[in-house]
Amino acid sequence: MLGPIFRHEMFAAGRKRRFTATRVLIGLLLLAILSISYASVTTQGFYVEGEYVGRQDGLTIAARSQLTAQFYTSFAWMMVLGVLAVTPAVSAGAIASERERRTIEYLFATQLSNAEIVLDKIFARLMVIAQLALCTLPLLAIFRLLGGVPGELVLLHFLMMTSCAAAAASISLAVSTWCERARDAVPQAYGYLLMGLFAPMFLYLWNDQCGNLVPWLTEWVTEPLYALTLSVNPVYVLSTGGGVSSGTLGVDLNTTQIYTMVAGQFVLAVCCLGLCVFAVRRVHLRDAGKGSQAKQSDEARGKSRTPYADRPMLWKELFATSASPSNQRLRKRIGIAVLLLVIGGPIVWNFWEALISPRRNAWEEYFQMSTIFVAVISPILLLLVGCRAAGLVTYEKERETWLSLLTAPLEAKEIVYAKLLGNLHAFRWAFVGLLMIPSLGLILNPLAFWVVILLALTLGAIAVAGTAIGLMVSLRAKTSTKAIGTTIAILVGIGGGYMPFAAAFAIFAGDDELMMLFMAPCVPFLCVAPTIFLFDSPPDEIVGAYVVGLMGYGVLGSARLASVVQRFDELS
Repeated sequence: MLGPIFRHEMFAAGRKRRFTATRVLIGLLLLAILSISYASVTTQGFYVEGEYVGRQDGLTIAARSQLTAQFYTSFAWMMVLGVLAVTPAVSAGAIASERERRTIEYLFATQLSNAEIVLDKIFARLMVIAQLALCTLPLLAIFRLLGGVPGELVLLHFLMMTSCAAAAASISLAVSTWCERARDAVPQAYGYLLMGLFAPMFLYLWNDQCGNLVPWLTEWVTEPLYALTLSVNPVYVLSTGGGVSSGTLGVDLNTTQIYTMVAGQFVLAVCCLGLCVFAVRRVHLRDAGKGSQAKQSDEARGKSRTPYADRPMLWKELFATSASPSNQRLRKRIGIAVLLLVIGGPIVWNFWEALISPRRNAWEEYFQMSTIFVAVISPILLLLVGCRAAGLVTYEKERETWLSLLTAPLEAKEIVYAKLLGNLHAFRWAFVGLLMIPSLGLILNPLAFWVVILLALTLGAIAVAGTAIGLMVSLRAKTSTKAIGTTIAILVGIGGGYMPFAAAFAIFAGDDELMMLFMAPCVPFLCVAPTIFLFDSPPDEIVGAYVVGLMGYGVLGSARLASVVQRFDELS
């Protein structure tokens, strides 16, 4: 069943340096995790009950067992989360890039069927993911010489990675089928994947807070959905039945739970692939027959704003590029309605209970719940901001309009700042909706005004910094897929991906204040800190970390924008 498209995709992937660099990076990351685990075990002899006793000589049997458990636990989590993070970036542009380059018509003109096109695409992408996973085997094989890693556990975890990759790639391919541009497909694929990962938490909060409002909806819809999403959630399965939660590997292994998750994810993958096979030709031919580009131009002209007549670049980014086909607008509205129902329902109900509660400190429960939502939603939103910014210039290059834009009598500053404002304008309602969560608390506690102000400043600073980084990468990159992948790696690394290594370093140094300094760039911490200030007088270390982080992102965004403007001609 694997034909010429599979061979072409594999040849193209083999010639891309970034995949080779990624495999090398994975090996170095595993060595870093192994060194941190080894150091944490060997330095435990420094202090016993607060008294210095010196360094251990070699590894004892107990220390070897602890080293094995620590390293393999980190390995299992890194591989599962790494597969979920990398797969959408590799797979989401498979069909959208063909539509964007107008080469998909040539595929339809051949004797290849829809199934051959879709299966060749998906298996080629899965082979790339498999290469990234298999490059960990040499280090894992050497490490197993220490003993203590059950072979069944290794096989089950690789089976989990396979099913996660298949499900994530199939979801990404389904999203790519309905998107006309790769820069839209990649963020949407990440959005659907993250919604699936956090769906159990939101459904649990809905059942807990609003379950009694509509009993039939809870009994027949939300509770079965909660059980279903929980059974296929790899984070939940790995943490509860993956055999890595206790100090000894394999003690809490639940093979039934893992097989249920794997079966459910493969069923999801088959359903998504079947949908792609059915729709790949129909969607493109329908959009081509409707003349979607002409429709977008007509809608854009109807949204003209006279105040921006003397600033054409700003008008283009704010209004002309915001038009989208009717089917995309319908999907966006359905997604927004679902988010408002699942997220807004528990928040409003919790707010109402706090409002009518006779208890004096009932407002604290509302802010504790709102903190959870802000901590989950804000990093995802800011990651999407950076993804969209990463395609702002590469999309112009791929449409072959970039040279036309450069020949216009526009200054570099005008182009860059129009791209910045247009990107922020595209997410304006998402930011407003996020700020509405603590804004409701103004009725419960007027001091929440400062929470709203600080959260708005935090989101603004991080959004500007993420957009600036995306623009810088987009100017250097040739394709949207490459730019989005690079931007995601940078933003995740800066915004919290460094925390495991920073925590290990702080533990070795024995300095808690150093750990608080490491918290400064962490995006979830910065978005939650304003609410922490409301409850009690926080320690000076937390306040200092928040101030340093806020100022750091402000300086980073300003410096990156200035650098883009200054080096615009060189990068262009």
